[in-house]
Amino acid sequence: MYNVNKIYIEQRNHIAVYNPDEISPSELANRIGVNVKIFVSVYNSDSKKSVALNYSKLVTDYEPMEVSDWKTFDKQLTDALVLGYTVKLPGYVPGTMYPTNPIKIWDTMSSINTFDIQYCDYLSGRANIFAIRWKLKDLSISIADKALDYPNLKRCIPIVNGFACRPVYREEDNKLYALDGSHLCWHNGLHTTPEVQLLDFTSIGDYHCESIHTEKHTLDTCTYAYSTDGMYNFSLINENYSLYEWTPIISIGGMLIFPDEYEIKSEYQLTINLDRFPLNKALALKKFLQNEPDCSSDISYTSIDPKTYALEQFNTALSKDTFIIYLHISNLCTTRTKLTSWRKSITVDLNTTEGLLLNDATHIVKNYHKDILPDRKELTIQACENIFVTDDNFDKDQTSFVKPDCYHHTFEDLNKSTVTMLSLLGGV
Repeated sequence: MYNVNKIYIEQRNHIAVYNPDEISPSELANRIGVNVKIFVSVYNSDSKKSVALNYSKLVTDYEPMEVSDWKTFDKQLTDALVLGYTVKLPGYVPGTMYPTNPIKIWDTMSSINTFDIQYCDYLSGRANIFAIRWKLKDLSISIADKALDYPNLKRCIPIVNGFACRPVYREEDNKLYALDGSHLCWHNGLHTTPEVQLLDFTSIGDYHCESIHTEKHTLDTCTYAYSTDGMYNFSLINENYSLYEWTPIISIGGMLIFPDEYEIKSEYQLTINLDRFPLNKALALKKFLQNEPDCSSDISYTSIDPKTYALEQFNTALSKDTFIIYLHISNLCTTRTKLTSWRKSITVDLNTTEGLLLNDATHIVKNYHKDILPDRKELTIQACENIFVTDDNFDKDQTSFVKPDCYHHTFEDLNKSTVTMLSLLGGV
């Protein structure tokens, strides 16, 4: 006898998981489409195992399976139907919310005897010289001699205080360099402990980091970008990477754009809409982290228009925060879970899949410490200085304030934003 125990809906590399009582077969039938893959997990009471079925193909091929409730659906299942429509489920173990191949995230500052981190200059090789520290804008990360469990640094992307940095691995000294990473730690605020994380793709395989330019280059493998509407919609093309074999992750200003946030147009082309992302707020926060105020009192930090910033970085020979990562995997899936405010801590249930914690106001990554209790998980975030931005939607430039003293604007506290838990799952 078979019983449906989980429903999985994959669309644009995003997977949503439902229990049978949360969505009916009738509702599910309305979701079937060209770009939507639907799987149901069925539990076999004889073998005590769950398998995944291609629900979209099953109901299309076999009309009697178009029913209104799951009890009727269960009764229609036979051994032949289950065997004929069993498939490999992307991202999860059938019947569960356990990921099959999750992307690991390393907290380098809290991992004892694992990493050595230095502020440095990648080109000159100078490091940890206090007298010229303002010239040493990069970070180097290496594996400590006594480390027992550690990642392959060649397959990691560094994230410093929430912003992705261009990764450069140097074979001569076996170090991963986060370009401009030290520069993101220059702020003088209360938030004094840097957050350095590694997004570890060792379980996925190799990746290539490429530049993005607005002119086609024939001598390298850079990605060509152009605006499709003269505003914030950009197409990115690179004929060296088939999107049937490679999955891109894009960094604009250090803000990461994941596979479920862009649209694939062809084998070599994808499109992004920068207007969908709070890049203006992220850039204002970045100015604060880099200690670049626009007034002598060090209370305000003004960014520039996101499109202007993106075009400047596209035309930089080697941008330190704007690039594209091509992961050698055909299907990198994501799941997103909305969580509450993180001013002090977040409570989640024991089944919540862990991953990157994204601040919804800025779309940047926050580090957290996890405590597992008998009935829940407690996620604690480092206490940060209050940072506010003006809530003026018509203005694409943004200014972040440490202590705003103005009654002409409404201010948004970035640290009181809701957050999203983003999990990256290796697909099939």
